[in-house]
Amino acid sequence: MAKSVLTTYILWLIGGWFGLHHLYLGRDRHAFVWWCTMGGVFGMGWLRDLSRIPEYVDDANERPEYVTYLVSKFRSYEKPPFNVTRFAGQLILGSLFGYLTLLALPENLLKHSFYRALIVFVPYGVALGVHCVGNIGRESGNVWFSLIGAYITFPLYRDINKNHNVISLSAVVSTVLFNWLGKEWRRKPRRKSSLCKRFCVLSFCGLLYLSMWGSFLFWNTSITYHDGETVKVHEALKHFFNSPLWNNMKHSVKDMLSDGWKHGWWAAGDRFTDMLDPLGEIHAYEVLGLERGASEMDVTSSYRKLAKQWHPDRHKEPEAKQAATQKFMEIQEAYETLSKIKIRRAKRNKVKDDTYDVHNMHRYA
Repeated sequence: MAKSVLTTYILWLIGGWFGLHHLYLGRDRHAFVWWCTMGGVFGMGWLRDLSRIPEYVDDANERPEYVTYLVSKFRSYEKPPFNVTRFAGQLILGSLFGYLTLLALPENLLKHSFYRALIVFVPYGVALGVHCVGNIGRESGNVWFSLIGAYITFPLYRDINKNHNVISLSAVVSTVLFNWLGKEWRRKPRRKSSLCKRFCVLSFCGLLYLSMWGSFLFWNTSITYHDGETVKVHEALKHFFNSPLWNNMKHSVKDMLSDGWKHGWWAAGDRFTDMLDPLGEIHAYEVLGLERGASEMDVTSSYRKLAKQWHPDRHKEPEAKQAATQKFMEIQEAYETLSKIKIRRAKRNKVKDDTYDVHNMHRYA
């Protein structure tokens, strides 16, 4: 099916930053680069596409006039001429993939000499970025030249923790070697793949890219508390899975699923609603130190006991008085919540009883 210029512009407008218009035209590699760099380096490539879309559509449709233009270009230039935009794109994406690969490696492991061998993957990331941009559209190149260029600078990586600029240097060397020796024309259009295959390849590449960011966030970022103390994210997550919050949530979900299997999934839905505690009833019982469903007498007794214990006038020190005031207000709020729930339920039950009596009167009249 022929591609439409109008449709391409609409897709450019609503999803161009994520390469939606390139996906429509079958330029999957181009779309992936736009997605990784937020519209071609924060929207610069997206704006450039505004004037290039007609040409991209002609290429996708293999319009005879455009094919004639390409043939004349192939004859005029044995190899694709130097292009500043593509060269800059190779440098940017190569550096991005290289830095991201380094960031994804756990800092604590890189301190040990055995694990420092993982740095060998950093130039590989650089080469993939250079090769990816170099193979967009009607130009192509051998990945080996970008790999050789990236690994030429590998001896300098021994001081990479002190000097990260070596990654940018690798991107420069890889890009120069790729454009000097490995670049050529793509004289035949790419073979059209099935939608399923395109989706699988793009999904794999996207998940790989996101997993690199995920590894960086998991291993090398920290959480700062209000008192200035910091803890690594992976340590915080480990402690979270041992926390009372997680254990309570785990048991609640387990109970909900058990209710679903035994009493039907409507019961599981009711259990889930209870877990959300939309009325604040469960929290109120916890504040008063009672089990859910406690009698009115128990609620009143517990409220009076706790209110007397935490009354601000019983605490003289400023910090203790402030904490007691907050606790006292929480106890009062819990008691008021349960009282309001009781009144609402009593009214609702009364309405049901009256409705039932009226129904029976009509029935036996």
